Amino acid sequence: MLKLVKNIKMAIISTIKHEDAMVVDLTPLYLSYKGEWVALKDDEISVISHGNNVRKVLESAVNKGFENPILFKVPTSTISYIG
Repeated sequence: MLKLVKNIKMAIISTIKHEDAMVVDLTPLYLSYKGEWVALKDDEISVISHGNNVRKVLESAVNKGFENPILFKVPTSTISYIG
């Protein structure tokens, strides 16, 4: 049985200097997987598995050979932020 807590990499969004930032466009994820959990490869773009149940998404990714995928809950809507 998988221990969910040990296998999840959490993406922590923090304030970083602009020149150090790597920009990843998550629009394709948003358009394809609104409201779902996605398991991503380390490149933060390639989807391994997706679904509504985070445990099943993780198990599917692990069964495909990815021990520690990045798990991300895709929002159901977007809001503008200017800052």
